Amino acid sequence: VKEAFDYAYIILGHAVSPLARSYPNKDSDSTLGRIIKVTQEVIDYREWIIKKWGGRHNARIERNP
Repeated sequence: VKEAFDYAYIILGHAVSPLARSYPNKDSDSTLGRIIKVTQEVIDYREWIIKKWGGRHNARIERNP
């Protein structure tokens, strides 16, 4: 866990430095996206869940009278 936080700290430090403008993927990768990588398998699974069950906006809230 310590290594993960150290890595995140370094990435955040680079993201806020004046040199961040020259980061090669700055337009396609968010700062958080540089720290947390989501695999294609997870992306596919999330898309399957949305197709099967709908997105968050489709959720219904049951109200008690």
